[in-house]
Order: sequence, then C-alpha cells, then structure tokens
Amino acid sequence: MLLNPPPAQLSSDEVWIVDDEPSCDLYTQFLSIRFRLRAFESLERLPSVGGSPRLIVIDPSGADVGLLLRRLQPTPVVVATRDDNLDFVKFCLSKGASALCLKPLRPVEVLLTFERLLGVDLLPTGLGGQAVKGLTLKERRLLALFLVRQAPLSREDLFEGLWAGVTVNRKTLDVHLFNLRRKIHPLGFDIVCENHAYELRSRGQESSEQFSAS
Repeated sequence: MLLNPPPAQLSSDEVWIVDDEPSCDLYTQFLSIRFRLRAFESLERLPSVGGSPRLIVIDPSGADVGLLLRRLQPTPVVVATRDDNLDFVKFCLSKGASALCLKPLRPVEVLLTFERLLGVDLLPTGLGGQAVKGLTLKERRLLALFLVRQAPLSREDLFEGLWAGVTVNRKTLDVHLFNLRRKIHPLGFDIVCENHAYELRSRGQESSEQFSAS
C-alpha cells in the first residue's frame, strides 16, 4: 500500500469503481453500507460522467494513466493494479494517485486505504467507546449494518447487507450472529430478535425472543 497525503474531505456519498475483476466484490463489502457505489464499464467513460464522487477506484490496464489521473483531480483515486514495477508505482503517485494497491488485493490493506482516504471507519471495531476483541471482517460488517441503519433488520436485510445477492446457506447468518453476540456481550450489548427482526441493544433493554447458532 503506497499513499500520497490525505485529500481534503469531500461531501459526496458516492464511490465510483472501474474494475472488472472479482476484487469488485471486496470493494462492495467494505463500501456499500455507507456509500452509494457506481460501476463503470470502462475508464473512457469516467471523464464525461457528471458529479463529484468521494473516491474513485480504478484498474488502469491499457489506459494513459498520467492523462487519466490528471483529468480526475482533485478527486482521490485508488489505483488497483497487478503492475508492481517500481517505475510504474512512482509514476502513478507522481501524477496524483492517492493510493496504490497491488493485486491480488489484501482485504485489510484495502480496508485501511479506504478508511484513510474517506476519513471514516467503514467497519467498526468497537461499541460504546470500547474495543470488541477478535472481530472478523464479516462480523465487523454485520456490526456496521446495525450501527448505520439504527433500526430493526430482517433476515433478508442482513443477507443482502452481508452477501449482496450471493446465495449462502441460511445457517451461515446464524453462525455470524451467534459469534458477534458472544463477543459484544462482555461490553454490555446484545443482538435480540423480536417479530422476526434483529436489533442491537444494550443488555438493559428487554427482548421477548432470543436466537442461537444451533
């Protein structure tokens, strides 16, 4: 992960992505809870698109990178590439790239890069000012869903928020909920289920129905 100094804070809630590899799923996992994502078929379309995104993620394969980066300024740009040639890396950074992530992408590196450039914690690591120990990335995303929505969530909401249309075993959600509950319980929080909807609460709040991973 190579970085230029952080940009000034922008007000848009959109992130634009140009990357036709499976890494797009990784971007969605980290960004979609807090930001609207817009995907583009080609780099050539970006300069003519109206609006001011908060961040742009590009795979510049085959493009005139220098010209592209100049035209996208002052929007922060993350270059995701398989080209680890030092001269190419230095060139991208010298032309205004805010960060460069090498493929195959490493999830933690990408997450830290996005959080730094966007100036927000995309996936929380704690509750009530206390750190939650041992959270996996999936559990952090699950926790983010509850904190950002701040309303009861159906199972369909949780499946869509965690897997965005990808088919998974229905019990998989129960396992993640069970593990997250176990980790936040020592901090005085719980996830309760009432009327087939799930909600994050302090343990002082009553619930009429509990659930488990069994």
